[in-house]
Amino acid sequence: MTMKFNYTLLGVLCLVSASFWGQNEEDALRFSNTDLQGTARYASMGGAFGSLGADISVLSVNPAGMGRYKSDVLSGTLNLGVGNTAATLNGEETITNSENFDLNNLGIIGVSNTRVDNPSPWRKVQFGFAYNRLAEFNDKYTINGNNDASFSYVLADRGYGRTPDEIYGNDRHYSSLAYENYLIDHVVDSSQQWYVTQMHNDYGGGITHEHTVETSGRIGESAFSIAGNYSDKLYLGATVGVDKIRFDRTKTHFEAANSDSLEIDNYTFIENLSTRGNGVNLKVGAIVLPQPWLRLGLALHTPTNYYYMRDTWNSEIRTNFKNGDNYGEKSNSSSYVYKMRTPGRVIGSLAFVAKKFGLLSVDCEYVNYGNALLRNHQNSGDSYDFNYENSISGQIYQPTLNIRVGGEYKITNYLMARAGYALNGQPFKGEYKDQATPKTKYSLGLGFRSEQFYIDLAVVHSQQKENYFLYDPILIENTVQTKKWTNGLVTLGFKI
Repeated sequence: MTMKFNYTLLGVLCLVSASFWGQNEEDALRFSNTDLQGTARYASMGGAFGSLGADISVLSVNPAGMGRYKSDVLSGTLNLGVGNTAATLNGEETITNSENFDLNNLGIIGVSNTRVDNPSPWRKVQFGFAYNRLAEFNDKYTINGNNDASFSYVLADRGYGRTPDEIYGNDRHYSSLAYENYLIDHVVDSSQQWYVTQMHNDYGGGITHEHTVETSGRIGESAFSIAGNYSDKLYLGATVGVDKIRFDRTKTHFEAANSDSLEIDNYTFIENLSTRGNGVNLKVGAIVLPQPWLRLGLALHTPTNYYYMRDTWNSEIRTNFKNGDNYGEKSNSSSYVYKMRTPGRVIGSLAFVAKKFGLLSVDCEYVNYGNALLRNHQNSGDSYDFNYENSISGQIYQPTLNIRVGGEYKITNYLMARAGYALNGQPFKGEYKDQATPKTKYSLGLGFRSEQFYIDLAVVHSQQKENYFLYDPILIENTVQTKKWTNGLVTLGFKI
């Protein structure tokens, strides 16, 4: 077919040199920014459990809390969540709804009592295993609006200075795919090579954008724990955490020309990314009862060393022209193996307990997101050192404090009412956070305890604002997303 090209891209645009598909500082933050959902009791009290115990969640927070168990227990939690994301692009707001249903945790605790004739002050030893979900990635959002520039500018610029054969070898998921489907075309002038796009805005009217992102997956931790009780005054515990990452994302970017003078009508760019990872960490903790009404807790989490990470990705472009011609092609999948280390954590806790009335608990967690690191894997096939990505993490991410507060009131000896609040600190440094806000959570719950079983219910509402750029921020403004989630949790536990 014959085409007319009227827009030429000269030079290299800033901030598009990094690959879109991953292994960058964005991935390091995504998998470092965990937020344990826990049991219904844990969630209803804002997660303030670092100096408490007798809850499956504490195996992934402060394993010393497992020492508070006096009998064998089996426990599990189901979680139903509904949410919406409001995104604004150039003054146009789009609201997208989503939902998920999953297993938050499942665990079993065994208690070994010392013999009556044993004078040792070690009263009990607990062994436990639990699966705890540390992060949830199920989400969907859509962004609609008009913009003067096009994502195809970025695709054209990625081919700058290279022949079509060279971009096929070096950029086959992006600029090469755009070239093969007539979204961009190759130009040679005075030994300089660049690419031009059909989707330009020389005639005005803007370009309609519709951008949808669907994500799924989780970070799940298998916690293998041991704890001990010394004279009912000191509790010590340790957990070996085996973490698994499962993350899948599909981005669908649609653009339509608002000018009758252009030959192209619309195009769709689809990008798929799948990440799998395996890691290990160690958690140790202590709880001290200096007074019957006072509990102090301290927990240290080592960095999680993901000794194996694999990204697999592909992309697809479909183009439709006003004369009826249409094209479409999907790239073959590529993959890359690497390593990652997410930052460690320190958790200090304080609780006031009145056995007849209830308790009040506070946790303060320190984590430095700038310490996240990407590393080369011996099976990657190259020697890339990730120095650039790691330096960027140090520049834009900062240490932060996560604050959790919770209370429990005894209505009767068997029925409890609970409430909580949590504030997850902002990982971005001030000059980079723009309109992003910390994540806040408000929670309420009820619990029933009997001699043989217990049931806990919780409702948690969370919200935060995030920044999102559809593509190069030189070409398009920041899209501010307001995310709101409401989760209902139910935990069943049995003494066995």
